Amino acid sequence: MTFKPTDTEARTLRAALRHHDILYRRGEPEITDSEYDGMFRMLQNWERDHPHLATPDSPTQIVEHEDDGTEQPWHEERAAQDRLDGVD
Repeated sequence: MTFKPTDTEARTLRAALRHHDILYRRGEPEITDSEYDGMFRMLQNWERDHPHLATPDSPTQIVEHEDDGTEQPWHEERAAQDRLDGVD
């Protein structure tokens, strides 16, 4: 039997990842990088295998800019980079 995550489980996992992102940025992590990475990969797999679970604000869809801390969805980041590279 294959596990099928629910919308609630995906929403809970996204919220947990956001919570741990905030704590990490404050220098107050509650979990190890390895634990965070495992949660992130789990969400990536769920969203890949069950596309209806993916949301535009999911941590898997956000690209952070280290220079100024701003974030934007990865597809907007890719489009901006393509424009810089002259790709249409």
